[in-house]
Amino acid sequence: MILMYHNVDDASGFNTVARDNLVAQCCFLKEQRVQVITLAQYVAQVRQGASTRHTAVLTFDDGYVGFRTVVLPVLETFEWPAALFVPVDWLGRYNDWDQSISPIPLAILDWGALIQIAAHPLITVGSHGLSHRSLGRLKLGEVERELQISKAVLEERLERPVDYFSFPFGQLKDIHPAAVHCLRSSGYEAACSTRWSLANTRRDLYRLHRIEVEPGDTIERFAAKCTQYYHPRFFKQKIKDALYRLRH
Repeated sequence: MILMYHNVDDASGFNTVARDNLVAQCCFLKEQRVQVITLAQYVAQVRQGASTRHTAVLTFDDGYVGFRTVVLPVLETFEWPAALFVPVDWLGRYNDWDQSISPIPLAILDWGALIQIAAHPLITVGSHGLSHRSLGRLKLGEVERELQISKAVLEERLERPVDYFSFPFGQLKDIHPAAVHCLRSSGYEAACSTRWSLANTRRDLYRLHRIEVEPGDTIERFAAKCTQYYHPRFFKQKIKDALYRLRH
């Protein structure tokens, strides 16, 4: 499974998991003998058709400052890897795309901090596009620019390959029909969506399912998300996908 986080801070809030909750969740995974692996290792397993049942990948979208101040020390304690997806045009700024639903802006890492994080042996940095816009609403040329320019800029500044992408918002409506072709032609190895499922297959490599970890998740809720394949959110996702396909 791939777990999806956004911000982590001392206390929970909008899109923000509390530090103590993250630690408890990591302890749960360790107690369950779940092997936390890199995104590259997970993608290789999926590509080979191997079982990913007892493995997990930790992913963090948007590149908030809390990743450096809160998440990284936790990862170092557990010696676990993680993937961080950043929207290039928003580095050093705030999550203005959420201003209609979030009263408190969240600070995003600047280039200096990101360069340091990218050099950390536990961290894989991926692209979250340029503008954090839904790619499903963009013209093909804009989609290509979001994918190609963000990758090129990150690779130049971080001096390392950027092989993975995370779709902003990440539902079917946010994925352009030509996105998979564009991702492949741009040199990406895989991409993450926000569509809910514990499992992925080869056909999902450029729209990998993830399990969203939310601020209000108790350890019991987190455990259910990690262990129940037919979780209520799974069926909700199936209905959402079916309705989208009926309309399109």
